[in-house]
Amino acid sequence: MKTVLVTGGTSGIGRAIAQRLHACGDRVLVVSSRKNADNLPSGVALLTADLSDPAAVRSLAIECRERFPDLSVVIHSAGVQYEDEWLTTPDGPARIAQEIAVNLTSPLQLTQELLPVLCQQPDAAVVFVTSALIYAAKRSAPVYCGTKAALHQTAMALRYQLAGTSVRMVELIPPLVDTPMTAGRGHGKITPETLADRFLKDFDRGKTTIRVGKARLLYALYRLAPSLAARVMR
Repeated sequence: MKTVLVTGGTSGIGRAIAQRLHACGDRVLVVSSRKNADNLPSGVALLTADLSDPAAVRSLAIECRERFPDLSVVIHSAGVQYEDEWLTTPDGPARIAQEIAVNLTSPLQLTQELLPVLCQQPDAAVVFVTSALIYAAKRSAPVYCGTKAALHQTAMALRYQLAGTSVRMVELIPPLVDTPMTAGRGHGKITPETLADRFLKDFDRGKTTIRVGKARLLYALYRLAPSLAARVMR
């Protein structure tokens, strides 16, 4: 049995992963900005933190280190995506700051704060949930694309740093998933449950880069014809 922390674990991708892990017998802790969460399985612990606030992230890390010294897996699934036209968005700076804080700053900060605990475990992992948009940007979501691309590069660099430790650096690269964040956007979505099943299957096999569904196709197109991939996603 592993002790696993899942950010964004009360909705979408994080919720599906948390439910699957709990069903497998793992001890699951989910992080949400809400103090109440509907329909979480009995036994799943809810930790409350505003991931856009570095002080709250620090408090969350301290709580995890003190209460859960056997923590061995951290899955960063929380995310925010605003579709903005920068020429016409009056509250752009505030939205930019929140997207960067939730999507990029909080997973980096929380990972660094929890590495001392993770390194004490015989088998540990950090999982960054990025996006197929790391290969080709979407016109309407510039900040989201930027944060996911930065998270992708950070995962690669941390993989080098953590070589020789017990901590595995994993990147989950999903396609468009049917979640509250993507409501009314795009088509051909997969369900969060489908993504969770594929992720856990490859995670248990020891994979460190897990591309799912159309993310694999976009990656192949990006490798063969980057300009075509960019035109397709634009």
